[in-house]
Amino acid sequence: MKIYGRKIQRRAPVRCLCALLCLLIMAVPGMETLSLRAWAVTQYTVTFHANGGMFGTGTTAKETSVKTVTENKTVTAPTAPKRTGYTFTTGEWYTEPECENKWKVGTGGDPVTRNMTLYAKWTPKTYTVNYRMSNSTSGTIYTKAENQAYDSIMSAPVVAPTKDGYTFAGWYADTGYNQPWNFEEPFRPSGTSTTVNLFAKWDINSYTVTFDLQYDEKIETEQIEYNSTISKKPERYGYTFDGWYKSTDFTSGNKWSSTAKTPANDMT
Repeated sequence: MKIYGRKIQRRAPVRCLCALLCLLIMAVPGMETLSLRAWAVTQYTVTFHANGGMFGTGTTAKETSVKTVTENKTVTAPTAPKRTGYTFTTGEWYTEPECENKWKVGTGGDPVTRNMTLYAKWTPKTYTVNYRMSNSTSGTIYTKAENQAYDSIMSAPVVAPTKDGYTFAGWYADTGYNQPWNFEEPFRPSGTSTTVNLFAKWDINSYTVTFDLQYDEKIETEQIEYNSTISKKPERYGYTFDGWYKSTDFTSGNKWSSTAKTPANDMT
């Protein structure tokens, strides 16, 4: 006679354990939330702040760019922001606006474990400033300032330039002398060139010319601009005016030419 046995699967203890766990979850306040969170994927928000710059251009430009990151994963930086007068170096993101603590982004970066804001670090561009003696971009350079940083306060040359017959009237940003340069404001040149030209403006001087008429002790004076011709022609009854002379030695060598230009000083 053969005796046959039946294989019994012991599922009851497992089912009892599951039932017990369900009762425990239902009985303890908050346990149902805790159990669900244990299986959820935690994500954080990383806000990239342009810190003075902008992401994008025109009407779509914005100050921040937001990314969502899974816990303990690294975050990839957005397209680099832009800022007039400054350069952004790829990867230069910090945890505070003052840019003291760097946060590594991308492959091999720091793991994200919380919501956070990262700030862009900027390096100001530097310029060469040419101080030119005339209103021409090819004019003589009086002096120059190198490595002048954008947004810095620029100092005017300590010694002002000089020019015979003229008085220096300041530095200008344009050749038409419409934009005087304000040295008290931050240095913020426009355009893409890293060379800036400032142009000296000159006011012409006038000098006293004394005319000795050589009769009746008559003396007349006039203020005449530097580098001008003398057109004054006096009249005397019974005489013909012969011209002006540089001394009372009325020789041809001392005669003042009608095309001669006045010097940068008073004269008789």
